Amino acid sequence: MRLFISYARDDRVRVEKVVALLREAGHETWFDKDLIVGQEWQEELKKQIDENDAFVYLLTPKSIASEWCQWEFSKAVAQGKPIIPILLEKTELPLVLRELQSIDFTRMTKQAKENLRTSLAKSDHKIAPEKAPKAPESPQGESPHVKVSQEFTIEGGHNNTIIGYQHIASQTTIGTQILGDKQRNWTVPVILGLLLALVSAVAAVLALLPQGDRDNVLYAVRLIPPSDTPTSTATATYTPSSTPTSTPTPLPTPKRMPAGSFNVVVAGFGFRDADGSIRESQSANDLSDVIFNAVSDLYPQVEYTQGWRDIGVGHILGSTPAEREAQAAQIADAVNADVVIYGLVSEQGLVGAFEPEFYIAQGIAELEPELIGSDKFGEAVEYISDSDDPPTASTALQQRVDLLRTFLRGLSLYFSGDFAGSLSAFEETLEGASDGLEVLYIFAGNAALRAQNLERAFELYTAALLTRPDYSRALLGRGGTLYQMAATGVKDNPVTFDPNLALSEKASCDRFNDPVPTEAQLLALLALDCFHEAELSQDKPETADIDVKIAFNTGQVYLWLSVILKADYWEETQENLKQVITLYDASDGSRQARIKYMAANANAWLGLILVSTEGTNVSAVQQAVEFYSQAINLLQTDVSYEYNQHWIGIYQDQVTELEKWLSQRVTQTPAPQN
Repeated sequence: MRLFISYARDDRVRVEKVVALLREAGHETWFDKDLIVGQEWQEELKKQIDENDAFVYLLTPKSIASEWCQWEFSKAVAQGKPIIPILLEKTELPLVLRELQSIDFTRMTKQAKENLRTSLAKSDHKIAPEKAPKAPESPQGESPHVKVSQEFTIEGGHNNTIIGYQHIASQTTIGTQILGDKQRNWTVPVILGLLLALVSAVAAVLALLPQGDRDNVLYAVRLIPPSDTPTSTATATYTPSSTPTSTPTPLPTPKRMPAGSFNVVVAGFGFRDADGSIRESQSANDLSDVIFNAVSDLYPQVEYTQGWRDIGVGHILGSTPAEREAQAAQIADAVNADVVIYGLVSEQGLVGAFEPEFYIAQGIAELEPELIGSDKFGEAVEYISDSDDPPTASTALQQRVDLLRTFLRGLSLYFSGDFAGSLSAFEETLEGASDGLEVLYIFAGNAALRAQNLERAFELYTAALLTRPDYSRALLGRGGTLYQMAATGVKDNPVTFDPNLALSEKASCDRFNDPVPTEAQLLALLALDCFHEAELSQDKPETADIDVKIAFNTGQVYLWLSVILKADYWEETQENLKQVITLYDASDGSRQARIKYMAANANAWLGLILVSTEGTNVSAVQQAVEFYSQAINLLQTDVSYEYNQHWIGIYQDQVTELEKWLSQRVTQTPAPQN
């Protein structure tokens, strides 16, 4: 079935998940073939609605309020198309839609996915044309299907908000026309040419080898059979041995949990001896089983679980947090887990202590890159070590297990895009939390930001700092929220930078009782102070990449001040963005994987700076193309490839436009005169 997808641009993350499921079920979807300003795109939308078999309305408060979605819905009803309402978020439906049976997809559980497939197959509901809702003929706002020539958007969480920017055209720089996919048709012939060149090179090298060596190479790649009379030089490798060595037994392949579901692993806990060494132990295994059983009971919030006995899981026995995180990352990659629960167990007499930890895999970065990585789930909790049922014997341990369950429920809702529900679950966890669980404020703050509740997010990050005053993640969160407030404040009330408007000498990020500024400029400057305080902090989680996030967020705020408020912070912007790239280049593979999206956008923004400040300089524009191209390369190899498609498209369009501008300014050398 061919489906026209109507949705609100702000819901794109959840929309892409639904579209992926529809495509897996064999349907064709029209939602991401972005139209271009300048086309008769309203007519094109009518044509697409008419040519598709059904109209899918992805319902959220934003899509219902969207004049463009209303317009598309009205046209679909008028054209007699079957209407398939899919509820992504609990909301009040218009009367005309209440007549239809909506598909409930407010939670992305296994059952909801199955219901989506089966319900869609049976959906053939139409609304009588005379009941078609009246929609504006000239809808206001942006259609999600249309690319605009000037785009400056804000996405992301508290300390990784991403500025997406397409070149702002002016009379002295580059025009606004964006070219389509035809510009990318060079890819196939170029690849074929490279392959032919490679084959020719290999053939040339083989021709230079002695016959025996050449036969060995060809035999190794299975291009010739074994020879009956091998040369002496080929005996060792070319002729099969009459007494072959024993073939090692292949290791069992880990069972990967399904993509698109919320998957949790409870690894085998490590036991810490008195000398600090970490090993396996029966008591640690028993406690791991207790936690595993508690997590397994969370269906449908946690759809799939694996424990330490499952192939590819085992124990996490690193002696440092970084070593344990690396082991958790390997497990997550092997079995496709979103969260890995692990920790350390120790005993002193009859009293045992459990130090719980968790790791969030990089796959969840499509929603919130800040969540990636490991942290402690509170301080060590004690229990009676020789009890048959440790949680029952220890009220504190039982409470911690219950909090862990609520925390995972909050993550599941976050993962499914229900940020309001996620915030509620995290706040429920906080109500029963003891000291040492400040990280919960960070997760709750992230959910509040995603739910567009900036005031609550600010309160949550502040609460973390009141409990843990020098907590760098909370300082970053507070700064990120201030920046979001600033950016939101100028959307409907554009302002320019006022050099006479400055923070008071006493103003700083850690003065929690001071009133928050109302001016966008002061909010941004206070955000910069928060990032500076985070840089000075001695409380930096070992694997949270605080140094990169500080440079990234600082560069981003300076960029915003320069582009939107017309301030002159280009030098400060460049300095911080280059620092991000330097840190990325100096990092090992696992850290590069965590911070790749920041390095990618840092490259793109360096390109933006060159275009904005030296847009008529050919060499500067050429360097900008290199920066944008590097950003695209990094995003294409990032773990969150699907989420990155939006930015890859924007940056690729920019490269196309810049290359077009350059091609018009290439000086061709005149042919020599005879």
